[in-house]
Amino acid sequence: MSTPEVSVIASLYGSHLGARTLPAVARAWREQDVPCEMVVGVAAGIYSQVVRDIGEQDGLRLVRVSLSANAPGRLRNVAARSARSPYLYLSDADIVPTGRDFLHRLMTLSAGGRKVIIQPWMYRLFSDPDLTRSRTWQPPSGRTCCVSADDAGKLTAMAGERFVSRERGLIQIPESARRPADASAPVVSHFHWGGALVEHGLFEAAGGYCDEYAGWGKEDDDLFLKLSYLRLTVRAWRVAPALACLHFEHPRPYTALDIEPNRQLLERRRALGAKEMIRLDTAATTRARRPVRKRPDARQPSVTAASP
Repeated sequence: MSTPEVSVIASLYGSHLGARTLPAVARAWREQDVPCEMVVGVAAGIYSQVVRDIGEQDGLRLVRVSLSANAPGRLRNVAARSARSPYLYLSDADIVPTGRDFLHRLMTLSAGGRKVIIQPWMYRLFSDPDLTRSRTWQPPSGRTCCVSADDAGKLTAMAGERFVSRERGLIQIPESARRPADASAPVVSHFHWGGALVEHGLFEAAGGYCDEYAGWGKEDDDLFLKLSYLRLTVRAWRVAPALACLHFEHPRPYTALDIEPNRQLLERRRALGAKEMIRLDTAATTRARRPVRKRPDARQPSVTAASP
């Protein structure tokens, strides 16, 4: 594999659908016309199973993380430390790019890294395709979000989708796409909330993700506050809506109560200001990278896994 220009960063923990979709996702990134690698921070509890299920793939590296099994930001931080590229694309294990020029177009928008590009348009796939096949996903006609797909990878808009707020990028998903396991309201974003292309050095200068968030939500909003303080940040879905990714939909079991602790944490940190948020997080990153000193007589097993 040639030296990558972009490292696609993702996380895996618990029983997330990404453990099943990751092979197809990694293949899609490998087929981009910009050399890239995919680096995934995997929680220790599922690492062995993921390795057995996926095996070796060119351009895919799995990093075992010993702690923070339910903190995607921490898992991505550890993955980012293993990245070999000058650019990071922050993503998820169940999202693929549409079009082989996705990364090239993002990098063009970034103007050589002078801008951070976040939140590209995202189609939400509600049919269950054969993920073992390599395919080029063909976008649907018109501006839409909820789609189904045929065997050739052609995406088709689902009837009944309704925009709730075009300004905020929210839609109400069709009744036919709702699932019994969904606990949250059927209003979702039509963009990838946490997707971002950022210079590797800038990500580190911002302190990466705050490691205090656990479970789902708000760690990406926190990161974007810091990045926006350091550099011009552009929402891709507003300026280049034809640039899109595709999410393999799964049940949404979270409710407003589940995300409330993270929401409160974000508000407390926002009150500190971005400069102080960055100071705290860069200090935490320095501590995380500091080697653990052991007494010569310490009788403890050696640690080979990465830790946040």
